[in-house]
Amino acid sequence: TTTTTTESFFIEEIDLFRNYLVYYERSNVTGTQQIRITSRLTTKQESILTLQSSSSSSFQKNSTKYHYLNTSSSAIQMGGNIWYDATKLYFKVESPIHMGVYYEYDMDEDVLTCLSTSPQNDIQKEEEDNVIQTRVLVASQDGTKVPLSLI
Repeated sequence: TTTTTTESFFIEEIDLFRNYLVYYERSNVTGTQQIRITSRLTTKQESILTLQSSSSSSFQKNSTKYHYLNTSSSAIQMGGNIWYDATKLYFKVESPIHMGVYYEYDMDEDVLTCLSTSPQNDIQKEEEDNVIQTRVLVASQDGTKVPLSLI
C-alpha cells in the first residue's frame, strides 16, 4: 500500500520491465485509480499517472512527477505491455459513456501522449457534456467499498 497526503492506495496489478516497475493502484478512500512508475536502475523520481483532475497537465512534488489525465468516472485498463525490454507503457482510459482513449507513456523521457485523437472522440466529448456521471463507493455485504458509476 502506498500513501499520498490524503489517501492511501493498494496495488491491483504490476507490469515488470527491464528498467521499470509499473504499479496499477486504486485508492482505499475514493476508488480512484492511478499508475505509479518507478525505475529499477536508479533512485530518480517516480511518476504517477492519475485520473484526478487538475488545472495543469503535470506538476512536480518532491521526487514525484504527477501527470493528470483529467477524466472523471473513468477506469484504467492495462494495454498489453508484453515486452520486457520496452521503455513505453500503453494503457486505456474508459468510462461507461466513453469508448476509451489510448495513451502511451515514454518511461525514459517521462512523456505522456494521447494516441486516440479522432473525430469520434470529439463527438464523444460533445455527448459527455450532456450527461452527468459520477462514481460513488458503496459497501458490499462484507463491508468492502466498491466503486459504482451513476449515469
